[in-house]
Amino acid sequence: MISLKDIARICDVSESTVSKALKQRPEIRAATRERIQTVARQYHYQPNAIVESIQTGRSRTIGVAYNNFTDGFAGRIMTAVLDTLYGQEYDTMVICWDLIVKQGADVLSRFSRRRVDGLLLFPMVQLPSPYYLEELRSFHNPVVVIDQTWPGNEFAFVGSEHQQGAEIATEHMIERGLTNLGCIYCSTTSSGQERYAGFLNVMARHGLPVRANSCLDLKNCFDRNYARIRQLLDRPDRPEGLVCFNDYCAFEAQAVAYDLGLRIPEQLSLVGFGDLPLAALMRPQLTTVSQFPEEIGHQAAVVVLSELERKKTGQTAPQVRTPVKLIIRESVK
Repeated sequence: MISLKDIARICDVSESTVSKALKQRPEIRAATRERIQTVARQYHYQPNAIVESIQTGRSRTIGVAYNNFTDGFAGRIMTAVLDTLYGQEYDTMVICWDLIVKQGADVLSRFSRRRVDGLLLFPMVQLPSPYYLEELRSFHNPVVVIDQTWPGNEFAFVGSEHQQGAEIATEHMIERGLTNLGCIYCSTTSSGQERYAGFLNVMARHGLPVRANSCLDLKNCFDRNYARIRQLLDRPDRPEGLVCFNDYCAFEAQAVAYDLGLRIPEQLSLVGFGDLPLAALMRPQLTTVSQFPEEIGHQAAVVVLSELERKKTGQTAPQVRTPVKLIIRESVK
């Protein structure tokens, strides 16, 4: 592989001149800069990342603690994260947070040893323990939490307007004349708590009762919950409409309705959350709240890069909420 020294010899200039020319420094004459860059392209020159890291104090690498590789929503966030970072000439180092935690490994030391410039933290199955929170605090570069947060989170956060999304979904059902409503939520996640709060707010605003047996707390939204949803719906006093924690829950409710012989939306109305591609392929098509995951991913990458500069100013870590939108289809009466 050709080096700066080799390019300097071919162009009959100093290594310093080559370095400045490749960095587009204005003090190098245009003709000299063009000749050096032509030689660099001809011989496929690649800068030494280790040397550059020593010189600049940055590795141009962002660590990503990721988990659910099979989830379509998280995958769209991740794609936007990578696209934005690569566009800014940053690489990524990805680890599976939950897997490493289960193995008892020191998670953040892996990022520290690689000298990553910042950390993007996707939701974990369990909230970080006091030990891992202390590790995060001792991580000297920016930390950005994505989609889920926790009480007292002092790190930068990028996620959706979860509560607003549940509110517009519930309002939509009430506008369609539905009053006996239930909710499938997940109390162990911040998004689940916010969405349930949005549902309750709208019901209270309209003076509508919320029956305990019409609301289902999944506890773990990653489990299969068909049996529990069937218990909710296999009753004569079942709710006539369900605001679901996410599209996956709505899909399972739709399967339960089919097996029980309930017609959607005539006998059961559903609203999901997430607007997964499958939502438009279901029959009837699922009305759902779009969270625009690509925007979440883009904003998360933008925040972690901007935090690299902001950390010198002592300002409060930003809390970014991206907008949501109700996608009206066919699953509400």
